[in-house]
Formats: sequence, structure tokens, C-alpha cells
Amino acid sequence: MVQIKKEGVGEVQHKEVISEQDLEILYKNGGFSCDSPKSLQQKVFFEIMLYFCNRGRENLRGMKKSDYVIRKDHDSRRSSFCGKNQSPVLNNNFTKMERSPRYRHVWIIIILSILISTLFFFTSYKVEILPRDTNIPMLRENSQDCLRPNIPLNNGNQTYINGKQTFQTPVDYRKETARISHNGTQADDPYLVELIRRFWIRSPPTGPYKFKNKKTDYSTHGQSVIIDNTLKNKEGGFYVECGACDGEFQSNTLYLELKRNWTGLLIEPNRKNYQQLLKTNRRAFYINACLSPYNHPAVLKFKEDWAIGHLMEQNPGGSKTVDVQCFPFYSILLALNIKHIDVFSLDVEGAEVSILETVPFDKVDISMLNVEYQHVKGGSDFLQTYTESKGYVTVQKVFRDLIVKKKGLD
Repeated sequence: MVQIKKEGVGEVQHKEVISEQDLEILYKNGGFSCDSPKSLQQKVFFEIMLYFCNRGRENLRGMKKSDYVIRKDHDSRRSSFCGKNQSPVLNNNFTKMERSPRYRHVWIIIILSILISTLFFFTSYKVEILPRDTNIPMLRENSQDCLRPNIPLNNGNQTYINGKQTFQTPVDYRKETARISHNGTQADDPYLVELIRRFWIRSPPTGPYKFKNKKTDYSTHGQSVIIDNTLKNKEGGFYVECGACDGEFQSNTLYLELKRNWTGLLIEPNRKNYQQLLKTNRRAFYINACLSPYNHPAVLKFKEDWAIGHLMEQNPGGSKTVDVQCFPFYSILLALNIKHIDVFSLDVEGAEVSILETVPFDKVDISMLNVEYQHVKGGSDFLQTYTESKGYVTVQKVFRDLIVKKKGLD
């Protein structure tokens, strides 16, 4: 800055001091309201700059923990944090704050805002420490970070599948799954299927249901009821819901589970959503992974964004973009030994057709499909033509979903 001023290009034009009238206008227009996080953040930032930093941010760098002590308010009943810095600028500004009744409790807002912002940062943008030799996140909330009691330990002996030597147990299943991804492993590979069966899938729980909301139908526009009517109130069916979210929000299968005693498979790649999903105790199998748009397992970039998370074609970076393990749909079905599905609900924000392309419809019998078409290229018309080519007829278009049933289904 000094060098710039010497060159004659560093002139600083100071603004006029903010008047009391202008301050009153700022506080009355709602921009510094405490009712929303954004306006509260603006209020805290403005007041820190106003009272502590007469010239830009000059005093921020010099502020220390020792600049604060506990004093009494003017009513001598409440304690507050006040400045005692040797700088006359800080001392004068603290004195001004104390004298003004309007800003008597500014320190509370400042401290609480800092604490809340810090807590929000560390809970929303969790940093994962990963092994250097794998891209798979260490998912503590996954089906198993330690072996289940019902998985036998071989104490160093090898496990054999179809006469071929496979992994030893215990095994780092995340690392092992990543190792065989992208290397030509096909969807029906016995080794892949055994990994999924033993380590990735969580069995249905036995505890009581725990839901945030009590509803009859959790789907957005009655999709569950349409499916129920089409299947003539079938009891004890099997569903698959990919994009299960927290198990409640816009679920197309929860109605069938509660009303018709169905079970099924819930697929959710988002780590936080999966944690909430497990708490519901839904009577289904769980897997914290995504469906692969290829006929082989893959580690792909995924944007974690509540109910609209999706696979990324490129890596844009950012705290919400993570590596996720993806499996072919058929691989998971083989791991569960499932050959018939009554309803397959697919909502993955764009990769629906690519995933359907991996499904061997000649080997898996799926009675009905509920597929979101909002992000499908070509929209509902393209998806309808595609499902017709697979032997399905349209039942109804509902909101952003296409519901189809297999030809000949009574």
C-alpha cells in the first residue's frame, strides 16, 4: 500500500460518517433482523465493522482474547463481555456501545453468531480422512465398519466361491470394493456379489418404527395409492426404492410397507440421509451406495444435496461433492437373491435411463416402475417410449413421475 501511494495511485477517499438517522433507517428496514440467519449475519458483520474498525478492518488483526473482560451492565444485574484493549479506538467504541441502550446486548449476538456459525460449519462440511490408496469415503454409518456377528471369521483361512479363492475375513470392504471397480468386473461377478452381500447390505431391523411425521401417504401426489390400486391391494409385496432419502420424505413405498405389509430394499448414497434412514427402522434391506449407470461397479463423484443429490459427470469440487461407491442394480439383486420386484421406484435426478439400461429385464421380473422424468433428456415422452420398448404400458403421469406396468399385468 505504501508503494502504491508513492506511485500516486493509492489515494483513499473516505466516506462520510454514518449519521444517527441513517442508522435508524438501516435497523428499521429489516436488513438487520434477528429472525433469519442471513440478516443476523449482516447485523453482526455491520456492528463489528462499525464499532471495532473505524478504518476498514484495521482493528480485526490486533484483537486478542485478552481484549475482553466480564463487566456488569448498567442495571448491575447481567454480565457482559466488554473490551479493555489498550487501543483508545477499541476502548472508545466499547464505551459507545455500552452507553447506547439500542446496542446493550450486541455482545450476545456477536458471540452467539460466532458459536452458531462455527458449529454449522463443522457439522455441514464434515472433513473425512481417507486412506491414500482408496477413493472410497470412510462411512461410519455404513452397514458395517466391523463385521456382523453372523459373518463367520475364518481366522486366516481363505473363502472360496465357485472353487476360486476370494477374500480373507475380516476384510476392509470399502478398500476391496474400490480395488475391483473400473477393472472389468461384471455385474454378475461372484466375488462382487459376495462383497455386497456380506459387507454392504444391512438387514431389516426389528425395533419399532420411528417417524418424524405421521401420514397415511408420504408420496408427493398419491403415487403410492395409484400403485396400490394397480396391484389390487396386494399384500406382502417387495419394493425397491432408489433415492430413499430419509425414508419418509416423498417416499413412494412407505405407504405400501405400512398399509400392505410390504418389505423391500432402500438405496440411498447420501451419508446424512442414510443416517436418518436407519433411524426409521423401516422393514427393509438398506444399502449406502448408488446405482451404477454402467454394467460394472464404479467409484463416481456425487453431490450430496438433501433430496436432490445426484451423480456428477465432472468433478466441480466443493465440500458437498464426494466419492461414492456405485453398484449395478443386478449385482445388488443377486446379493439378495431377488428375481421378482413388485415396484421399482427410481428417482436419481438425471441418471434414470442410464440405470435402467443396466437392468437385465429378461432375468428380473419387475411388475411396475415409478420413474422420475424431470431430468431425463426428452422428458416424459422419451421415457414412455423407452419403457414401452421394455414391455411396459403407461398407467399414469403424476407430477414429475411416470408410472408404468408390465404388459399383461392384471
